[in-house]
Amino acid sequence: MNDPAFKIGPLYQMASAFTGAVVTAVIITPMDVIKTRMQMQHRKCYIYCNGLMDHFYVVQKSKTPKIKESTMSVNLKGITETFLNIRKSEGVKGFWSGLGPTLLLALPTTIVYFLTYEELKKELLKLTHHIHDRYMIDASFFVPLASSMPARCLAATASTPFEMVRIKMQSGQMSYRQLGETLKEIIDTRGIVGLWHGLPPLIMRDVPFSAIYWTTYETIKSQFPEYRSKFLFSFISGGISGMLAATLTTPFDVVTTHVQLEIGEKVVQKAKTIESLSIARRLNELYRNRGMKGIFSGLSIRLYKVVPACAIMISVFECGNRYFYNYDRRKK
Repeated sequence: MNDPAFKIGPLYQMASAFTGAVVTAVIITPMDVIKTRMQMQHRKCYIYCNGLMDHFYVVQKSKTPKIKESTMSVNLKGITETFLNIRKSEGVKGFWSGLGPTLLLALPTTIVYFLTYEELKKELLKLTHHIHDRYMIDASFFVPLASSMPARCLAATASTPFEMVRIKMQSGQMSYRQLGETLKEIIDTRGIVGLWHGLPPLIMRDVPFSAIYWTTYETIKSQFPEYRSKFLFSFISGGISGMLAATLTTPFDVVTTHVQLEIGEKVVQKAKTIESLSIARRLNELYRNRGMKGIFSGLSIRLYKVVPACAIMISVFECGNRYFYNYDRRKK
């Protein structure tokens, strides 16, 4: 209970999460823009992630992210060539394509996620202390596990309908004024449940990821209490935890990416029904066709964006909590 996050109010925690999300997005977005252009330059639709969230994008002129024909037509090879092509065709701002829409949705979701996790952790630690005093059983190891899973479920459930609406709006080139009509169209064609289509594979990936990430991170922190106040320690611990969580949940990430692309492309085509294979069936097909390579395809690319994103987000969040804790102490 010596964590500064337990001694500051929810508003300060929100400010820390907000700052962490913005810093993460600003730093990671150029990395993912380059990666996306290298891998998916010939697709009409693709998944874009800058460390905070996954987003579906339709490639079209004058829409975010800006993928111009001059960039699309070149056979890009290597990070350097990709960097130079984006710089030449779109300028410096091209490296932050999609940052605005990402922050619009990711900021509230990230704040809900971190705030819920911290509040649940605080209450569960009180409960484990009571259990320890009464039964001499140390259950603190399970606190991050039990806190992170519902926090991630809540964040994913809250954001999924807005992501579906955003896909529809982008594909139809609609303005934000038509948001109500877009919602009505989705509900009329697929029912209210249609707003949460694609949530199961997202939960299947993100909930285990959060459980592994937070359990690893909190365990590392508990083993080195003398270093927990150091920015570099949080950065390295967050990176290690993100690497482990990303590696173990890659099979579900592969399935989730397939589902997201399938949903997005059908929305673009204005399909009335969106049917998809079950998670188990998709994994089985991947294993049958490509073996373990298929199930863990894209692992290096995932680590390329997840590890730095996790390291930056948690270190800035922890730094913010310590700043506000010290700020409160100076005021008293």
